[in-house]
Amino acid sequence: RAQVLQFPPPSCTAMDESQLEMFGEVVGFLSDPKAQVQGAALAGLLGYVDLPEFKKYVAENTRAVVRPTMRLMASEQREIAKAAFVLLTNLSQDRAVGKCMVDLKGFKRVLELLMTQYVLEGDAELTFLSCAVLANLSGHTYENPATTAAIEEQLGVTLEGAGQTPLEFLVACATQAPQEKADPFLHLYNLLQNISNWANVRAALMSDRTTLAYWNILAGYMVSQRSRRKGILGLFRNLASEPSCHPKLVESDLPWRMCCFLFDAEAKDVEGRDPVYKEIVENQIGFSSDLPTRRLGAEVLGLLCTTKEGREGLRLINTYEVVRRWHLREEDPEIKDALESIVPSVHYTEEELVAEGLDEPDPNRVYQIGNGLNPQAPEPVVEPAKVTLAEDHPARQDPSVDPKDLPLEGLFDRIEEEAGK
Repeated sequence: RAQVLQFPPPSCTAMDESQLEMFGEVVGFLSDPKAQVQGAALAGLLGYVDLPEFKKYVAENTRAVVRPTMRLMASEQREIAKAAFVLLTNLSQDRAVGKCMVDLKGFKRVLELLMTQYVLEGDAELTFLSCAVLANLSGHTYENPATTAAIEEQLGVTLEGAGQTPLEFLVACATQAPQEKADPFLHLYNLLQNISNWANVRAALMSDRTTLAYWNILAGYMVSQRSRRKGILGLFRNLASEPSCHPKLVESDLPWRMCCFLFDAEAKDVEGRDPVYKEIVENQIGFSSDLPTRRLGAEVLGLLCTTKEGREGLRLINTYEVVRRWHLREEDPEIKDALESIVPSVHYTEEELVAEGLDEPDPNRVYQIGNGLNPQAPEPVVEPAKVTLAEDHPARQDPSVDPKDLPLEGLFDRIEEEAGK
């Protein structure tokens, strides 16, 4: 929470209509010219952000809440900006709030702050929060295609011949190594996963402007940074759903890096093997215990098997041996079924596949594995990742203030006190 004040939720959860109306008065203080009053109002709203009553108020007064809070994102008072970002991170999980923010150019404004201030100044906390908000805004399926188109435009996807676009800036940031204490770009990978659900973004990501070195760095982080793994894997999985991306994907380190956490092998298994397979064995970190990670890995392999370029690239790293050993360890029946459908593509040559009539695998068998999404969808995607900052999250804590159970009326007293200073 902001270091100005802290107001945890009251012990009671029920609020009458008069108390709901009081939320509007607190929101009004966000527009007060005094920073102390703004901070007190933000801290008060943060204390109620998880309450159903406050969510109901926001649903009925979305723009009235979002507009002044967005203005405070750019406050010169860092703690006020931080509190505004924390509030918007949790509120933007709601699609209506997300649409409102995008309509108010919120996606663009957060991008500009990230690009022109937070990253350049090395502000890890505000970088973290900016990426969280952007991830939430990009994680909604908006009914109006114009909303998605607006985000694509703000990312610079539709620009041609321009300098570095915001999208290219985000990819470059994603290649940065994490800091020792915290990873400011943790939710950047959720953002990249979400926007790669869109065909225009996938085309831009795979253009000649994005070098192969970037993808090799991200592939390396899948192995070395567990916290980043699922987001990066989700990004690669979405790219793999685009056949035109396969040549560049199999040219990168993605396939063999991914194999490093999908099977177990002993050193003796590399005897007589090709150099790439030896490198997989030498860099393996053990069979992943995370089921969603293994599902994404199986989907990536299955999607790459739907094109000749993808299959040939997988054969070059002896993926058959990886899939064979993975199948022996796998307990999930849906993943085992997907692996069995992959085997012919990575085991037989193209000539043998043609002879057996297996040169055109059914992509619907491997697009989605057990995640409840429609496998017949024309553009299969990974379920969007969204960010919630729980009450005990470091970004919502202020060690200098002792928690107090203040009712909403107490909040007004404190705000008036700050206003009088």
